Amino acid sequence: MFSEQRYYTSVPENATVGSKIITVTAVDPDQGPNGAVTYSINRRQSDSQELFRIDSLSGLLAVNKRLDFESRDSHELVVVARDNGQVPQESTAFITVKITDVNDNQPQIDVAYKTANGRPEIYEDAAVGQKIADLTVQERYLIVC
Repeated sequence: MFSEQRYYTSVPENATVGSKIITVTAVDPDQGPNGAVTYSINRRQSDSQELFRIDSLSGLLAVNKRLDFESRDSHELVVVARDNGQVPQESTAFITVKITDVNDNQPQIDVAYKTANGRPEIYEDAAVGQKIADLTVQERYLIVC
């Protein structure tokens, strides 16, 4: 049995592959090898893209692939704990992983040249301080409601 039926955690979208997220725990009261528990992610019901991985012995959930908040801001994982009995018994728990946004969008720079033909050029007789272009820098934001 898992110590909790539902786990909640969060991870920033720029977390590197291998970053530790959370450890789930299950216990089996059987003695010896029959009481040994292994963990897995039910890929048929969750995480088919394999964005996450779980250590089969420790229950440590980690990032397996690059995450992207703009693609998906939350993942619901079904984790299975299985004992080592002759007829293996198993239990499931759910992990909700919230992906937190990180400013990962480059600013957009627009240049409007003030020349007669609108191209980037300057005349050799241009006066010092003469305006040759307007620069506009825009930070792109994603607003989520």
